[in-house]
Amino acid sequence: MTIFLEEISSFLSFLAADLKRHPEAVKALGPELAARITSLTANVPVDVDEAIGGDVDL
Repeated sequence: MTIFLEEISSFLSFLAADLKRHPEAVKALGPELAARITSLTANVPVDVDEAIGGDVDL
């Protein structure tokens, strides 16, 4: 699990540095894409109290 966390940390560091170098690349989520995401997930049941299966460290 430590290797995975190191990879995530490395990626987030890269992402933060890239956002600082190119803030103009950050774009708002367009209404068309938001509507598409909503339509694709509309019938997906979600129980926020349900336990997450598998190995998870939070």
